[in-house]
Amino acid sequence: MMASKGYVEPIPHQSDGITHILEGRDVILNFSKGKTSTALIGVLQSISESVTTPQAILLYPSAKEAQKAHMLCLEMSSIMNIKSVLLISEETLGHQDIQSNNFAQIVFTTPWILQKVQLLDPQLFNTAKFLVLDGANKLMELNSFRSVILKVMYSYCNEQNLW
Repeated sequence: MMASKGYVEPIPHQSDGITHILEGRDVILNFSKGKTSTALIGVLQSISESVTTPQAILLYPSAKEAQKAHMLCLEMSSIMNIKSVLLISEETLGHQDIQSNNFAQIVFTTPWILQKVQLLDPQLFNTAKFLVLDGANKLMELNSFRSVILKVMYSYCNEQNLW
């Protein structure tokens, strides 16, 4: 699947990360290049196409970073029946029926929008089995959203896979 999109040979460290993700283990990706694609490969390989509720939340420090990762996901998943959504502003949030049972399987967002979604529907992301904090060091520097991020992390640490 990934070979058709040019992802044939993982760079060093990626293969270990992908293996751990596929095993359902918690992973901290701490290398200079390829973290986002490593996380996406693991998530895409683990998503069930038949489940139409959120299975993965990918949290980014900025809308620009979320948008870039979402574009990479669209490229990598173009031959799959997986729906992803980019929620980076109130406008993009307004275009989504978050109460629907046919929501995206992968959600790319920022702490600010995540906070808004949780106010609208606190149960929406309970079906997610993956939480990806891409740029976790930058995320934790966003002091105004620190409590939201920690709340989400705590929830997933207790019930799901955090990496």
